[in-house]
Amino acid sequence: MNTARINPDDLFVDNFRLRVREKKLLAIGIMTGTVTESFLVEAAQAGPRNSPYFIHKISIAPLEQDFRRDVSMWGLLFNFTVVVGMLSPYGFSFATRGEGKGDLWKTGLFSVTHVFKKLVF
Repeated sequence: MNTARINPDDLFVDNFRLRVREKKLLAIGIMTGTVTESFLVEAAQAGPRNSPYFIHKISIAPLEQDFRRDVSMWGLLFNFTVVVGMLSPYGFSFATRGEGKGDLWKTGLFSVTHVFKKLVF
């Protein structure tokens, strides 16, 4: 679902997960925008300079109006006022998987926590 266009009353948060109120299923959100960077086939270098690692990711420059509505909805439901994430001049980056980081990368339990920039509302 496009979280920039849905009524927040149709969703709720359960154990830090977004769910659809009517069916109590996990909500899967999409972000509309322009793909500015794609490392889905080839890996990109990430992490600190003294300990770099390789990940697969995609970066999206969100549509401005939708971005404002999207983060407002997330802030409303999750009760936050600061957005922290993988943000660069290319837009938001979403890591899909890493390379050579042990079993946690293979199971998807590892998440990239490097913060590029904070947005304050």
